[in-house]
Amino acid sequence: MSLIESVQHWNAAELQSLEKLLQSFADVFQEPTKLPPHRDHDHSIPLQAGVQVVSVSPYRYPYYHKEEIERIVKELLALRVIRPNTSPFSSPVLVVRKADASWRMCVDYCSLNNVTVKDKYPILVVDELLVLSDRVQADPGKIEAMLLGHFLRRCWRKLSPIAPILVLPNFTRSFVIECDASGVGIGVVLMQNNRPNAFLSKALKGIALHLSTYEKELFALVSAIQNWRPYLLGHTFVVKTDQQSLKFLLEQKIGTPCQQKWLTKLLGYSFKISEVKAHYQVDPDMLELLTKWHANQLDTRKYALRDGLLFYKGGLCLGNNLDLRTQVLHFVHSYPLVGHSVYERTMHKARRDFFWKGMKANL
Repeated sequence: MSLIESVQHWNAAELQSLEKLLQSFADVFQEPTKLPPHRDHDHSIPLQAGVQVVSVSPYRYPYYHKEEIERIVKELLALRVIRPNTSPFSSPVLVVRKADASWRMCVDYCSLNNVTVKDKYPILVVDELLVLSDRVQADPGKIEAMLLGHFLRRCWRKLSPIAPILVLPNFTRSFVIECDASGVGIGVVLMQNNRPNAFLSKALKGIALHLSTYEKELFALVSAIQNWRPYLLGHTFVVKTDQQSLKFLLEQKIGTPCQQKWLTKLLGYSFKISEVKAHYQVDPDMLELLTKWHANQLDTRKYALRDGLLFYKGGLCLGNNLDLRTQVLHFVHSYPLVGHSVYERTMHKARRDFFWKGMKANL
């Protein structure tokens, strides 16, 4: 559970205590308005002996970059976190696009770093620590974590039916890549014999957020093949996707710059593309929900599709899978790791991670 989700379950006293704590450190969250004060030891950059002045000429910028740099410099001068400098040393700056489409100014200190004296601090070895008065002792917290890990390993056989287990690759058998993309990210699975070998997920940023569904699916495929190149190169593998137009990828006319760029990265690989079979086809309720999701008929503030799985308010949708429901209820109600819970606590745990119609009646 994330911090934001946990805060939503706090009572008024806990929220008031958090607000008081944040107010006591209000100066930490304020925007800087001046340079930091002088310390007992002010920051300095020691240079190697005999080094000449490091002065690197500015880069050649596009005009809109120049305007953006000037705007950022004016803002920093107004905030008094930088000041005019007449030093003969100089390093170029450049701007890079951030995830929210705004610009970040970066200073290229590569030339200066090459002639800087590197910091070196001695690190005591165990033999030297043993002669100290405090001696070396094991961290009690780590001992407790080791005991917990030993307990979890003993319970792993009972947990395994609801937890995915990765298997080692067998290079005598073919690989299968199953990929999918959503509005904000991509998810890919590398499999053999319907067992996962590896997972890959990536959030979409910047221009990638505005790609078409077809281009996002193609991007997911290219990312997977590049990531697992050592496994796939020289072998014929199968790609499964729910984007039917990708089945004719190698027969289509290249129409966009993205296609031209990504298709060249697929050269040299031998693969076949087939349509993925939906995991929920045997479940009418889940099939109906997935159909509504792809038709944009579900509230995206409540529903989300991640790695081919549908979530409702952060909980995994289970549909009419009675066996899986039973395992979940047994786990959240009486499993030794979480303790035997009363009705209200069991209901809270089940709703936090899972969702199906009639959950309250099943409990």
